[in-house]
Amino acid sequence: MAALVALAVPLAVAPASAGPATSAAVRDKADPELRARLAADPDAATTFWAVVGERADLGGADRLTRKADRGAWVHRTLTGHADRTQAGLRALLTRRKAAFTPYWVTNAVRISGDADLVAAVAARPEVTEVYAEPVVRAAAPRPSTGGGPTVNGVEWNVDRVEADRVWNELGVRGEGIVVASLDSGVNHTHPALADSYRGRRSDGTVDHNHNWHDFLAECPEVATPCDTGGHGTHVTGTMVGATPDGIHQVGVAPGAQWIAARACGPVLCDYNALVAAGQWMLAPTDALGENPRPDLAPDVVNNSWGWDNLDEPAWYSPVVESWVAAGIFPVFASGNEGVTPCGSTGSPGQDLSAYSVGAFDATNTIADFSSSGPGQNGDLKPNIAAPGVAVNSTYGDGYAALEGTSMATPHVAGAVALIWAARPHLEGDVAATRALLDDGAVDVTDTRCGGTTDDNNIWGEGRLDVYASIVGSAPAGTGTLTAHAVDQTGGAALGDVQLTLTGPVTKTLTTAANGDLDWQPAATGTYTWQVRRFGYQTGSGTLTVTAGTTTNLNLTMVRAPWYTIQGTVTVGGQPDPGARVRLLDAPVSAVTDANGHYAVTVPAGSYRLFTEPSSRCADTATVDLTVGSTAVTQHFPLAQRQDTFGYTCRRIAPDYRTGSTLLPISTTGQKTQVTLPFPVLLYGQGYTSAWISTSGAIQLLPTWKYDFFNGELPDPSSFNPNGAFYPFWDGLEVDPAAGVYTSASPTAFVVEWRNVTFSDAPGERISVSAVIMPDGTVEYHYRNLVGGQYASGGGATVGLENATGTDALEYSFNRRSIREGLSIRISPPA
Repeated sequence: MAALVALAVPLAVAPASAGPATSAAVRDKADPELRARLAADPDAATTFWAVVGERADLGGADRLTRKADRGAWVHRTLTGHADRTQAGLRALLTRRKAAFTPYWVTNAVRISGDADLVAAVAARPEVTEVYAEPVVRAAAPRPSTGGGPTVNGVEWNVDRVEADRVWNELGVRGEGIVVASLDSGVNHTHPALADSYRGRRSDGTVDHNHNWHDFLAECPEVATPCDTGGHGTHVTGTMVGATPDGIHQVGVAPGAQWIAARACGPVLCDYNALVAAGQWMLAPTDALGENPRPDLAPDVVNNSWGWDNLDEPAWYSPVVESWVAAGIFPVFASGNEGVTPCGSTGSPGQDLSAYSVGAFDATNTIADFSSSGPGQNGDLKPNIAAPGVAVNSTYGDGYAALEGTSMATPHVAGAVALIWAARPHLEGDVAATRALLDDGAVDVTDTRCGGTTDDNNIWGEGRLDVYASIVGSAPAGTGTLTAHAVDQTGGAALGDVQLTLTGPVTKTLTTAANGDLDWQPAATGTYTWQVRRFGYQTGSGTLTVTAGTTTNLNLTMVRAPWYTIQGTVTVGGQPDPGARVRLLDAPVSAVTDANGHYAVTVPAGSYRLFTEPSSRCADTATVDLTVGSTAVTQHFPLAQRQDTFGYTCRRIAPDYRTGSTLLPISTTGQKTQVTLPFPVLLYGQGYTSAWISTSGAIQLLPTWKYDFFNGELPDPSSFNPNGAFYPFWDGLEVDPAAGVYTSASPTAFVVEWRNVTFSDAPGERISVSAVIMPDGTVEYHYRNLVGGQYASGGGATVGLENATGTDALEYSFNRRSIREGLSIRISPPA
């Protein structure tokens, strides 16, 4: 629904229509866009949302003082309330066999159906609103001509908010605090971010469960972080980026950890993904979206995105209010619509519960793009201003300077991490922390949009000064807690030992590779503690932290006995080499060998074992198993994916075939018709000619359809092509270094897109070969991949489709599923 910063959605006005769509309930509860879609085609399926009007009362969270308790209570209250109030609606949708996803964070249900289903949903008394799911295009942040000046080796923006003064004078860098990025993803291997990722272990391995989720399902591997645009990596660097090269000190709180959820691509944020990611922040799940853990919720969520010109400015309020109730600090960009006209702040930044951020430059001048208030109900907006021009931070595998309120927002997220690390008794107290940020800000007079010197709708409370915010607060007594963990046998130091403390605050700390951890400043009081590490027995006890003293805890870990889980992964009865098998509950994984065999060793316990085949010719699978005192055999006989007609897919050995005849097509979307060397069957229908285009499609119908913009399969609409092979359907460019070639034999027709590039990514390239056989069998081969997002299929459709667009085998759609040397065969039924 939203974008990285500025966006707008035109809503169509629905004409009057007859039938179910004009029932009284639909007229009263449906928005104009949904009514327009239903009027245009009542039988067509559309995606819409149904809001159950009764909201859960979260006031009880205020009675709880510890953030962990608040989070658990909010999660329990919201899920229970949604289960009760959505029960009737879910039952209706289940009876109608409708596709739907319920959300407890907003007490709403996402549904796909026709006009009749919309009318049935709207008629339910508990449903107060139904509306069409918006699609929004956004403006990305603007590159700066160069980074701002550095001050003593620190980026100007980090120095300007006095973060380095907090490090040097207070000895605090954000230790023990977890920030989250809800954005386009994060490059978790970036040298400045790798060590601060919560999923990273001391030995360099990673566990993405509860630390990362891609709600667009476009990253190349299931549950592995990626960043398709660089935006999320940039803002994460400003929050926590360290300085491994000794040059780029870009992060405000380099001692904090980060997690992330991906809801945005390079230019779009998805409405459904934003809601799902907002829910995930309250209770992060594993890679399959299961096993929610409110105890692993972040402390701060950075939201460098927003939606301008919105008819319903409070659309995200239930999410933000739930975060606040759970003790999670919500930081939002105010928007890039400019200081004038006044009131240009976007949503959710304009919400009362959101803490929104404007942008200024190195001369302490407000940026001309920084959106102004007032916000919702005349509230002061933005709340505060931070550096947002020529901000140098992590980008790709290196660094780049960008500008926008997107760049200003993570300064505040990092500042909250510093405050909560320095004043641990305030962790989870959003109201008190907002007050500290407000009081510490440097006042700037600008009353063009109303307000005063202290508080106005251009600067909010003023320029962020985190040092002043911390020293201006009354410090609680603090002490120091240290711990050292060793293996009982041999006494070797153990990293990755988790120490969970429950007392005045709840905190989980992890030992470094040398077995040490240090919590300072630590909130004073008595704690119960529990210690755990995979493969070792748990331990527990009590301790007391006293003001001004150091408490030492020695942890001797007893190793548990380990056993083997082994088996084979097959696809369609054949071994699948290169498949990945891993435990969802533990940092253990394996890749199958040439015979499809795998083996892992684990301690006794109950596990969920997940397998991801080597290609998308089969679906993933998960099994629950228990390891007792003996080895366990678990095979994964995966079925080949199959469409209605019976086409199936299989990965095959690389056999790239080149074309020899250069086709006279080169410009974007250009095509030419060729006579096939033999009749070709596709879904039982014979063809003697084909249209070949620069866009990576081979259309067999006599009339060519425009195919520059790829789509999902199958698609019966009149706009997209049908009756086609799609080796790599994308916005391809055939420049002077590329070409489209064909060759033929009595048994195979080859079409090759050689060294083509992309209209959206001129620096990326790929070579694709399609081998078509008379019976409709087709092989797709890929090599010479240069680049990442587009060359790996992040913007492409791969598969084949029948002549009416009613049946298809879709290998992938806008998913990074292609890798160097991949070859697949799609075959019709025998």
